[in-house]
Amino acid sequence: MKPTPCLICFVLAACASMGATPAAMAISPPGLVSPSNGEILQLSAPPNTLTLVWGKVADATGYLVTLEGPESFGDPITIPVEQAAGNQVSQNVNNFTTGIYSWKVASLLGNQAFESAPSFFTVQTGQSGGGNLPAPAILLLPDRTTLRGDSWTVHFQWTRVNGAKGYRLSFEGPLSGSFQVPQPSGGSTVVSERGFPPAAAGRYVWSVTPYDNQDLLGEGTEPREFILTPVDGQPWDLDESQLPSPGDIFLFSSRWMEGFSVADLDSDGETDAIDLLSLLQTTLQGPVPDPTPIPGLTAPVQIQPSTNTTVSPNNVEFIWQPIVGAVGYELNILDSNPNSNIVKIIEQPGSGTASTTIGYLPPRPRKWRIRAFFGAGGTGPYSHSIPFNVAN
Repeated sequence: MKPTPCLICFVLAACASMGATPAAMAISPPGLVSPSNGEILQLSAPPNTLTLVWGKVADATGYLVTLEGPESFGDPITIPVEQAAGNQVSQNVNNFTTGIYSWKVASLLGNQAFESAPSFFTVQTGQSGGGNLPAPAILLLPDRTTLRGDSWTVHFQWTRVNGAKGYRLSFEGPLSGSFQVPQPSGGSTVVSERGFPPAAAGRYVWSVTPYDNQDLLGEGTEPREFILTPVDGQPWDLDESQLPSPGDIFLFSSRWMEGFSVADLDSDGETDAIDLLSLLQTTLQGPVPDPTPIPGLTAPVQIQPSTNTTVSPNNVEFIWQPIVGAVGYELNILDSNPNSNIVKIIEQPGSGTASTTIGYLPPRPRKWRIRAFFGAGGTGPYSHSIPFNVAN
């Protein structure tokens, strides 16, 4: 999603237009009602309309709605809304495209704004059935994700398309091909987990296309990219060509302001001319930098294994607190031998804590860390690397 314009500017303008006067008292932020957090909605193709609903705040003079969506939806929008007479307030919004959306509402009092936490929902558009199936909305992986490891288990996830018999998951890259994924018997999402061996490192373009009971393909998703790169690979080698090339410069410039680890080469928290110089000179030394955190997003809180604990090598369970609004997580299990590092992608749980199990880890010291994925390519910061020991 694109950055939201300065909220206070819109708050002041909205207050002025509503005739509000400043007040010292505080009021509560609104409670968002519909769409609910994580809800998946099927709408007709644009033009279409969706009604946003939230709870009335008694002393508020008005509200300010902020809505962000995929690039096809356009820039983030802010809508001033007057106070309502009933217990709930609503606002219609038009022309939704397929993708993941974030919305929040601020209750206004004078020149003050009391903003709700953001809520996320997914929109699918089009008509289902008869060989005219709409494209699903991709949940995992975020576009242009880079995964560093020496073997990879990648978890793909997208929204269910009503009327589909199954889906064709297609890859173009070092390990090209198409896989048939059957329609699940229930639920609102579809998942497919694929393993990639060390020889499969490189850049991939992938998409998902539903097919109906006559095996007729519907509309496919827009292509997405991800890169699988060895832990000891060169951070500047963005196009995985093993050589400095114009492709490295192109990829660097395209990710200049997007917070990806491959752009923040000196790991100082921002992408700047020093990173570009490092790229041009291709002399970067030292550990692979963590991704640049996206403002407002936090790392998951790790629960198990805790610091310096000892676990059995079989069925090692990793548990953490989920992040609200995340669509999935990247788990890193780090080893002193970088050829033994493990990367695994896990989807967001429906409720409770998030967890995954690794069937076997050779006995020796390890570390683990976790980061969250968000819609429209957002990636949160890594957690701290927690040391633990694997012993028989």
